[in-house]
Amino acid sequence: MQYLVASSILLCGLSLARADGLYSDEDMSFVKSAMAVAQESDLALQLVTSLTTEVGPRPAGSAADKAAIQWAKYKLS
Repeated sequence: MQYLVASSILLCGLSLARADGLYSDEDMSFVKSAMAVAQESDLALQLVTSLTTEVGPRPAGSAADKAAIQWAKYKLS
């Protein structure tokens, strides 16, 4: 459900930007395709869950902030 809401908001915003001539039909097609792929996967939820449970709150400049950088390098490499 959260993916549907987020995707709808994103698509609405992009549609408004497209009306202003900021995005081409090709750009919009790519975005719609990427959103469809994202809705089929729970990878984003897995990553956010991992970051928030393994690292926790990350105030700027804190030890947890530095730990989050290491977490990202490990998870996203």
